[in-house]
Amino acid sequence: MSITPPTRKQWATAEDWERLKPLIKELYKDELKPLKEVISILEKEHNFHATARMYKSKLSEWGLSKYIRATEAVAIIKAMEARQAAGKSSQIVLRGEKVDLDRIKNYIRRNRNRGRLERMLVHEKGVPEDVERELVCRTPSPSPDMRAPTPGDTGPAEDLLRSIAVYIDGSLAAGHWFLHGDDIMRSSKGAPEWYNTHFKDFWNRLDMAMQLVGKVKRLDLVKLLEPAFGLMVPVVHQSFPRALPFLLSSFEMLYDRGLGDLAIMFARHLAGLSEVIWGHRHPYTRIWQQLTIIYEEDHAEMTERLFLALLNEFRRQRVRSEWVEIGIYNDYFDCVMEKRNLETQLMSLSGEVARMNSRRAKTKPASLLMLRYAVVVKDLALQQKRYADAAVAMDCLLDHGDWDGAFGLQARAEAAMAAEDYEAAERFYREATEHVDMNTEFKDEMWANRMLTELESVLIRNGKVCEADSVAQARLERLAMLESGIGQKHFKSKSAPVLGDKR
Repeated sequence: MSITPPTRKQWATAEDWERLKPLIKELYKDELKPLKEVISILEKEHNFHATARMYKSKLSEWGLSKYIRATEAVAIIKAMEARQAAGKSSQIVLRGEKVDLDRIKNYIRRNRNRGRLERMLVHEKGVPEDVERELVCRTPSPSPDMRAPTPGDTGPAEDLLRSIAVYIDGSLAAGHWFLHGDDIMRSSKGAPEWYNTHFKDFWNRLDMAMQLVGKVKRLDLVKLLEPAFGLMVPVVHQSFPRALPFLLSSFEMLYDRGLGDLAIMFARHLAGLSEVIWGHRHPYTRIWQQLTIIYEEDHAEMTERLFLALLNEFRRQRVRSEWVEIGIYNDYFDCVMEKRNLETQLMSLSGEVARMNSRRAKTKPASLLMLRYAVVVKDLALQQKRYADAAVAMDCLLDHGDWDGAFGLQARAEAAMAAEDYEAAERFYREATEHVDMNTEFKDEMWANRMLTELESVLIRNGKVCEADSVAQARLERLAMLESGIGQKHFKSKSAPVLGDKR
């Protein structure tokens, strides 16, 4: 008699973990079910197989531990007592999550090291620095209604702006977004490492697709972007503060390069995911539903209103982040202001730079704002034939990220070309191309491609055709590496400026 061997368990994949993360959080963190029971529910009801050790590793990675350190418990009790003495009610948020104060008291009462904890309550003078960064004590506000208002007769544009306000207000009031010690506003639902790595990959793929428009078949572009769709589930669920303006900026650039149908495809995908994860009344769902309508009808007139609404909503909050605000302005400039004349661009940038300087902002978005400002100053000087001013217009960036002076070389080369000093232009472009793989946190691959293209052009003008052919071959080989994915190391994040196609 033959015996059928038992079916081998199929262990959960990374996609399975992300798909069921909301349910795991609900069972383990919100309903406080024991891990053993969570494992049993997932196995029986969702055919999801993972060991307890795997669960613990994922829960730690997601920041979903139910346990509170002794120093944190002591800090919470002392903060609560101080507020009670001042006649204030208290709401405690630790690592972006609301804390049940009764649970903290029970923790101290039942802890086997209760004596040590009570001595800490008496003798601790201050809150440890690592705890202070993650601990927020505030007066409770009414629970925000995280459902978007029912659309009336105002139309999709007004519904969209209203949903954005509800989304931002609700995320901050509920403690889902919180300010870290480095001025970066973070989400309690996701780790910043995930954001930095995967949003970089998302932008890299868009960047590559935009460079390859007209050079490869459209089907190949869609295939190149296919992995980006897989990143959308955690993007929706982890709700990073910078995600919405980042995505809007990325989609606008797709539109500008004739890939508007891909932008619509992404927007529809996001709307569908958000409805599954958050429900059809959630403001994030409403945002993408209305954006899909606007994209399909006429998105151009809404773009400026949309970015300004985002910027104004963040600026009116009690908890503010220069990292977020300047980042949104940079997106706004790239999508809207860059299409205006140079005088208008400079006026807008000057006001934002003055605001940045008054707040002494030293973040990476602040450096990239200075880069945009320097580029416009240079381009306006070239337009007005002030070549000497144009040549030095980008020297100010030496203290704002351009430590190798590459953009200064670019400015001198462009000024020399405009003044028809082609020998000097060749010299400066030649030197600039030596920097294409230096300081890549501040320069992107589009900049490298532009410098090589300009050197090739000026070499031809100067009669050095053979050398120009060599530069062209090197540039094409570099693009081929990028297309194949071998050159991913050259790609940098969306925060790096896209200057390769500027005037």
